[in-house]
Amino acid sequence: MAGGTGGSARVEIFPGFSAAEVLYDEQGRVKGVATGNQGIGKDGEPTAAFQLGMELHGKYTVFAEGARGISASSCSRSTP
Repeated sequence: MAGGTGGSARVEIFPGFSAAEVLYDEQGRVKGVATGNQGIGKDGEPTAAFQLGMELHGKYTVFAEGARGISASSCSRSTP
């Protein structure tokens, strides 16, 4: 983050990971995102570089995606 403010503000930024799924708590509130698996070959099988996706939970989840992003639009449709 520019100026190093991310660390001092206790913000974690995960560049290079796209959200594969929005995670919700029992009350239907967003609690984080799950990243997709990485290292999947063209045949759909794991390669030697395979890494299992992660669940990232946070008090606040900020969606910063481009015009073709689907995570934010799925949140607005599923808000109770």
